This record gives sequence, C-alpha cells and structure tokens, in this order.
Amino acid sequence: MARFLLPQAERGSTRDFTAMTNLWQHKTSIDEPEFDAMASVLEAKHGLHAAEVADFFAAVHYKNGDAERSSAWADVAERVRERQRDRLLS
Repeated sequence: MARFLLPQAERGSTRDFTAMTNLWQHKTSIDEPEFDAMASVLEAKHGLHAAEVADFFAAVHYKNGDAERSSAWADVAERVRERQRDRLLS
C-alpha cells in the first residue's frame, strides 16, 4: 500500500508550506510506483478531475500539518498531469 496512506507516527513538520510551491513546481521525473498506482486509481474514479482531487488531498494534509502526505499527494497530482500531457501528445 502507498506509504502516504498509512498512519504516520510523526506529525511535526520543519518545512515551510506558506507558498505551497510543492503543488506547482515542475518535477523532472517521478519514479515511485505508488504515484503511478494512485494516479491510475484517481483517473479511473475522477476522470479529468483527478489532478484536482489529488491537489485537494495535498491541501488538506498541508492544513493538518502532515508535510509528507501533502508532498506525496502533490507528486500524485503532478504524475496525473504528466500522464494527461502524454496522452494529448500521442
């Protein structure tokens, strides 16, 4: 199961999320297979809104102070967008 869905022992964060840059930065590549799996699940359930759903989860976890999960969901959202771009270009 994806690591960001499992309970997390540490809730503290030292990262500054005031700008939420992790949601909008261009990422060169995302290698983790969990992101591909979650991107597939979100696309199957939410279609064109999959990236926005992942962004929503990232924002919720950010608000709750869970930096690791927020970043993971932001990576999933970026992976969904990459897959959408790839589909449009092919």
